[in-house]
Amino acid sequence: MLVPVKWMKNYIDIKKTTREISDRVTDSGSHVESISKLDEGIDNLIVGEIKEIKSHPTRSKLSILDIDLGDEVISLITGAKNMKLGDKVVVAVEGSLLPGGITIGVADFDGITSPGMLCSYDELGVDSDLVSKEEKDGIIILDSSIPNGSKATEVLDLDDEIIEFEITPNRPDCL
Repeated sequence: MLVPVKWMKNYIDIKKTTREISDRVTDSGSHVESISKLDEGIDNLIVGEIKEIKSHPTRSKLSILDIDLGDEVISLITGAKNMKLGDKVVVAVEGSLLPGGITIGVADFDGITSPGMLCSYDELGVDSDLVSKEEKDGIIILDSSIPNGSKATEVLDLDDEIIEFEITPNRPDCL
């Protein structure tokens, strides 16, 4: 069972560190499989708003988007189809890091450059079991109230630690 620590602290008034919580659970006879953070290997993801969508002049399956990042507007190329004007999206700008040691650079699509990309949960390394069916395909669409320029790892709670508990058959009370 995966339990985000922030989520747990919403229900339990606890001031312990994640390691201390895990040790106490282990001392109670249950087993902690692992402690992980979903943002490991991820850096510099920004929330942006789609301000304009244009078709790519030579590649019919691509679109050119103007994205407002709060302090600047950039143009990106995408093949995603699940977005519309005004959507808030997760943007990996030039220099951003993604899981697996991937550094985002500038890509050229028939003479039109894209200094970054829009992100899906899969590209962020989020296990598909943690993502709803509706959100598995395409880029991440965020709530419209999130300010442009926000740090996407915080908005998505990827900066939280997750404890994985092993619930053994002899401890159904732990469920």
